Amino acid sequence: MSIFKKNFLTIGMMAFLNLAFSQSQDETTSLSQKYSPEELKLDLFQLRTVLENVHPGLYRFESKEVWDSRFDSLTSKLKDSMSHIDYYRILTRLSAQVRCGHTSIGVSSEYNDKIFTGSKNFPFMVRVVEGKLYTYHNLSDNTSIPDGSELLSINGRPANEIVELFYDTVRADGYIETARYRTLGKYFSYYYATLIGYPDSFQLRYVAPGSKKEKQAMAMAKKDMEKGSLHWERYDSKIAPSVLMKSPMAFLVNEKADYAILKVDRFFTRGNEPKNLFEKTYDSLFTLISKKNINNLIIDLRNNGGGTDRLTSLLYSYLSEKPFKWNRRMRVKNLNYHGYTTDYSYNVYQYAQDEVGDIWVTNGEELFMPHKVSSPSFRGRVVVLVNGLTFSAGSILASYIKSAGRGKIVGEESGGYSNGVTGGRTVSFKLKHTGIYFSIPPLQTFFELESQDDNRGVFPDHPISPTISDIVSGRDLVLDFAIRSFRE
Repeated sequence: MSIFKKNFLTIGMMAFLNLAFSQSQDETTSLSQKYSPEELKLDLFQLRTVLENVHPGLYRFESKEVWDSRFDSLTSKLKDSMSHIDYYRILTRLSAQVRCGHTSIGVSSEYNDKIFTGSKNFPFMVRVVEGKLYTYHNLSDNTSIPDGSELLSINGRPANEIVELFYDTVRADGYIETARYRTLGKYFSYYYATLIGYPDSFQLRYVAPGSKKEKQAMAMAKKDMEKGSLHWERYDSKIAPSVLMKSPMAFLVNEKADYAILKVDRFFTRGNEPKNLFEKTYDSLFTLISKKNINNLIIDLRNNGGGTDRLTSLLYSYLSEKPFKWNRRMRVKNLNYHGYTTDYSYNVYQYAQDEVGDIWVTNGEELFMPHKVSSPSFRGRVVVLVNGLTFSAGSILASYIKSAGRGKIVGEESGGYSNGVTGGRTVSFKLKHTGIYFSIPPLQTFFELESQDDNRGVFPDHPISPTISDIVSGRDLVLDFAIRSFRE
């Protein structure tokens, strides 16, 4: 293979994409507009072109022939004019079929500003448990509906039908169900608004916890700001301030019980957070652990959405017994994205093309460099907590710890791949006519890790899934199990 840097876009394709991006979203007309079949087909062609030329994992689960047939079939069905939101509902299902948690779709900025901002929506936080839909935080004015109620229908539509509809549009890696159900529950009001609509009220059929009797009730829609205030008043204000996370990390050392807990919500800094926040926190924790002679460590990666390799490998460097490297291979589909977005390039790396035309990263200082063991290192027992929202770099760290035999995994299947990720700095663009937003990851990484299934997440050594009763009561069965395991 030869090292090279090359423009892989044809002149014709560049001309089309430059035309596609020549109209800004500010030039779109009102939200009541319906787009002609020709405009919808052009937007679909633009999306198809970028997916085929940017996404390195597009054909991971289905062949090019299947995707060609899918695009062609959808194009042939665009025979009538369509509104922005109706077209979005078609494309969000198409986007989910890529089976990539880093591939995202959003409504246009105009639709978001005029519809989402200030709109009222579903006034409950919900969870899907064993396929059933439950309330667990009531943010409505109707306080007669208790937390933990099973929802049977919403505005006459069966709850299982709604869950199925939303499930098919959730972006998630591979065949990981935990990620889809967790995401569906977390963003339920968003899915309801975009896929069904914005009713002023919600007629509910439900069964209260501990009862078998079906009941009916009505709850008015609520603005997000109002829901936030009610959430604080009814739930967060009753939690000890020290428990509410105000940064990406928190740790606790229980010297008497001989364990420490490190909770990591994400592996990146944002806003006014110090750039060396992780370095200082890691050092403080492991220094304290060393001084107190703590022998057991829980790393809580539940709901960790990922971040940078640098911060995950830095954490692992405190656990490793010897210098290590993140053994990986990295592939891109293209080297020049200027036809799709502005000011973007991965040309800080060097690449080589193999005999079948795949483009591989061959060097990059921070990607392949060996990592030293950090001091003071930890040699005790490690338990890692994961769930369906443990994603991307968070999932990879859990997989490394498990593969190296450095710790046990407790919880449910992680939401990100166990042996790789399609991510990196995303290529973002808008469809010319409808203004629908897409973000596509251009970098596919394969880690040399043992995995039960390359298309699934990290499977726990000790699977534990909380019931709706556990969720409502605040019982943390996963953490309790981890703490008890140190006594065995």
